[in-house]
Amino acid sequence: ISIRRQLNEYTTNLEHRVMIATQEILRRKEFESKLVKSSIDAIVASDGNGKIVFFNQAAETIFGYAQSEVLEKKNIKDIYPAHIADEVTQSLAGGMSPEKPMGWKETHIENRNGETIPVSFSGNIIVEKGEVIGSVGFFHDLRELKKLEQELIQSERLAAIGQTVAGLAHYMKNLLNGLEGGIFVANEAFEQNDIPNFKAGWEMLQRNVSRISGLVYDLLSYSKDREPSYEEAAPNEIAEEVFRLMEPTAKEYDIRLTLDLDRSLPRVPLEPKAIHNALLNLVSNAIEACLETEGNSLEVKIATARRDGLLTFEVSDNGIGMDDEVKNKLFTSFFSTKGGRGTGIGLLATRKIVQEHRGEIRVTSQKGRGSTFTILLPTTNSEAVLRRKEE
Repeated sequence: ISIRRQLNEYTTNLEHRVMIATQEILRRKEFESKLVKSSIDAIVASDGNGKIVFFNQAAETIFGYAQSEVLEKKNIKDIYPAHIADEVTQSLAGGMSPEKPMGWKETHIENRNGETIPVSFSGNIIVEKGEVIGSVGFFHDLRELKKLEQELIQSERLAAIGQTVAGLAHYMKNLLNGLEGGIFVANEAFEQNDIPNFKAGWEMLQRNVSRISGLVYDLLSYSKDREPSYEEAAPNEIAEEVFRLMEPTAKEYDIRLTLDLDRSLPRVPLEPKAIHNALLNLVSNAIEACLETEGNSLEVKIATARRDGLLTFEVSDNGIGMDDEVKNKLFTSFFSTKGGRGTGIGLLATRKIVQEHRGEIRVTSQKGRGSTFTILLPTTNSEAVLRRKEE
């Protein structure tokens, strides 16, 4: 009787504990379910074949699909960016999980309405008892962050322009002195019917007017945000135009200007005038860098190529070069290595043009041995923009 009583008490106590544990598990499960469903990040889970089995509210907002349209009906290939879908699908098909989760990376998705949305993606392959059973992906909407970044960049840009008024005034004074000098030489030569000196004075006027025009274009380009006006253009033609424009200046200073073009480059969507101006700024700076050094066999090279799917324009010189301190200041507000002969606006405008094309600009340099500036432009983003413009 005593043993039965103890067994009954133990059973009752065990049932009570099981009930409490079950309620706690259910409470945690409900909490975790609400946590996942209400996450500000889009969470998308798939089975081992890539079929979507979970799609939270944030995913509905970003991708534009209702859960009823996605669950058990769509594959990750239908909504993921192509390169990420391929990576996840290959891992699922290979029956193995990556050594570590796919780290956060910035990319773009195209939602149901055709809108391109910047997101940060991370994901992983789900494994149970050594077998791959599915995948999970996390998408963080970057639209608000990008908007704030652009507002900050715009405010910093306008502040930088305000701070550089004094420097620009000094630079403009030098340009005006050049104009006045050209006018004086041209007038004196005209009165004396001296054609060679009149030509020299006229060339001084042309050079300084060209500098003023370039400065105004750079200031306008740098001071406001804009979307490039994409059109089909040949990268090599842009490089050749810059070469022809700068070749007389290079010859004047006994600098060898060369072209190295990849003739297999196709026509790509970009804004020719903007890229032309960016490349012109780099070539002009390269020639200036050569003038700062002593020695023979000075050379500036313009090259085009395609590397890893990226269109590249490269401008290299064997001029004065830069140390690490100068390189770190290169793209700060209106920093110039030319002293009173420059404003620094050219490089800032060049980088802005490249960034507007969703590209980047890289610099390698060594003091006394020259510099190389490389513009890298992804053709995929610009092609997407061009398609949307055509639609």
